[in-house]
Amino acid sequence: MKKIIYVFAWVVLGVFLSFITHAWIEIKKISNSLKNGEVLQNNFVFGHGYCVLSPWVQIGIILIGLTFGLFCGFFFWNRVYTRKIYKK
Repeated sequence: MKKIIYVFAWVVLGVFLSFITHAWIEIKKISNSLKNGEVLQNNFVFGHGYCVLSPWVQIGIILIGLTFGLFCGFFFWNRVYTRKIYKK
């Protein structure tokens, strides 16, 4: 049970970081488009919300966050709890 909670916490952290990354990328895209005088197109994902990034990029960023969280969860579980590699 402890392993499931540990890995789940890493997945939540990965998704949270993916939202922050998404916001940063979108802010950069909006500011560059406004500087160049481009017209932005809003895209919908999951039926609501406005975003200038394409739906595939939005979904890809979330999937990368999930994958990162899962990988880190299992990696650090193995490192800390199985092999006990840490400093006291």
